[in-house]
Amino acid sequence: MKKSLTMAAALALAGAVCAQAQTVTVLSTAQLTDSAAFFPQLSPDGTRLLYSNTEASRLTLRDVATGGETVVCGTGFPGFDARFAPNGKVYYITQSRSQGNLIYRTGHEYDPRTGRGRTVLKAQHGAVRPVECSRGFALVGESRSWATGGNVGLGAYTAGAQVVTFRGKPKFASAMTPVSGTVGCLWASYSPDGTKLMFEAAAKGLYVIDLKRHTITNLGFFLMPSWLGNDYVVAMTNNNSAVRHFNGYKIVLLKADGKYSRDIAPEGHIQPSCRTVSVAPDGTAVGRVVYTTSHGTVSMQQIEVKP
Repeated sequence: MKKSLTMAAALALAGAVCAQAQTVTVLSTAQLTDSAAFFPQLSPDGTRLLYSNTEASRLTLRDVATGGETVVCGTGFPGFDARFAPNGKVYYITQSRSQGNLIYRTGHEYDPRTGRGRTVLKAQHGAVRPVECSRGFALVGESRSWATGGNVGLGAYTAGAQVVTFRGKPKFASAMTPVSGTVGCLWASYSPDGTKLMFEAAAKGLYVIDLKRHTITNLGFFLMPSWLGNDYVVAMTNNNSAVRHFNGYKIVLLKADGKYSRDIAPEGHIQPSCRTVSVAPDGTAVGRVVYTTSHGTVSMQQIEVKP
């Protein structure tokens, strides 16, 4: 009887493992830069790469096909918070210091198709947060904000220990403190289908919650997460130690329910960013992942994940 129960338990465990198994296929791998490039971001259509130098003091745009480059901005440390919007334009923030030693931040737009830029949010003291939304883009400041249109869809950002979400316009924002005991949250974003919200709580882990604010899972300690489809996350490991620069870090693919993980780039690779290419009805997702390699260059993988 004991042997039968043991066999049944083993079969049940095997079935559970099979149910959780994923098929991950690397469709292509390419090196996109031949020199130091950090904070890489890929345009929604995959044709352009945005990156910075080590100090984030220069923001550069590179044509993936031709290798041609344009310096978007070289003043005010624009590399830290530069992002692509769904419309393919680039939004970034520059910093300046007043005579009173206060830091002011200004929001900018750059159109790669025309090569023209403009200021969209005048300088203000305090934080200015770039928010890529489901239907547009917003720059949310402490005193003034700006958005690409009247309805930018779902958006999320963090402010201290709070996660702030809005629908339509930043002025409709609602703040919550989803994790007690954390000193701050980072990297808040909705899944592409708008059903899940992800954020990192300092010293607590990477959380995925539903729209009723119920925790789906805590994925553990990770940095710079981004969505691949609606059910997968690409992130950088966080060993929570004093290790410096590249050593000890790698890029990982995680399932948002916490039931699967796989390394997709070895130790020494950092700063991942993912763009979803497609999501099939059966949940199969294809995405492009860019990251900085141990040599300081940027590589891109196109990955297919089947449930």
